[in-house]
Amino acid sequence: MSEEAGVAEQHVAGGDAYRHPRYGAILILIVATFVFMSASPSTVWTILIAVLLQTATVLAATHATKARPLLRYLANAVAVIVLIAAIVVVVASDGTSGEPEGRGATLLLGAILIAFAPVVVGLGVIDDLRARGVTVQAVTGAICVYLLLGILFSLIYGSIANIGEAAFFTDGTDGDIQIRLYFSFVTLTTLGYGDFAPATDIGRTVVTVQALLGQLYLVTVIAVLVGKMGQRARGRSD
Repeated sequence: MSEEAGVAEQHVAGGDAYRHPRYGAILILIVATFVFMSASPSTVWTILIAVLLQTATVLAATHATKARPLLRYLANAVAVIVLIAAIVVVVASDGTSGEPEGRGATLLLGAILIAFAPVVVGLGVIDDLRARGVTVQAVTGAICVYLLLGILFSLIYGSIANIGEAAFFTDGTDGDIQIRLYFSFVTLTTLGYGDFAPATDIGRTVVTVQALLGQLYLVTVIAVLVGKMGQRARGRSD
């Protein structure tokens, strides 16, 4: 019996026929989160709405991929905690900019929440690859993981900037949500424009980790998936 057939049989044996994950809704939510964070002012209301979008993204990922029960329960629990924390920050600050420590703690919790999404989607892509091989849906899921990493690291930078005492960037500022999101994707794609650079040791460490992840992900996961999908398409045409 082939590995793909074995995976499909395992899903059926578990009492539920294998349902192929579909990542369209997740991709739409990720793009909506990116656009919102890029276009909105840096206020606690922005953080709250971003947390709501991130919660929807994580829940959509657990639903689309039929995530393992433990992952689903953990994601739901963290989602509740993050939402409560975001609401507390908004209420405590009376809708103004809020205390940096409160914003930083909420952004850190948001990073923990959104970290579930690439794990859940990645596991779903692996299951789908075993069952069907490389498909458009699998490639879409892999792209979702890549975009989620960019959003995740922007939240990590925000938490470091707000919780730490020293300025995050070498220009003496912490940046805002838009700048940190821009900086995250510039780092993830290893463009390295040089207009912003981390000023602290922890910032440089996290930036290095993100740059390595981004480069390795592109030249391994995405490149291999797209290459195999092209081979599959050529095989069908022969």
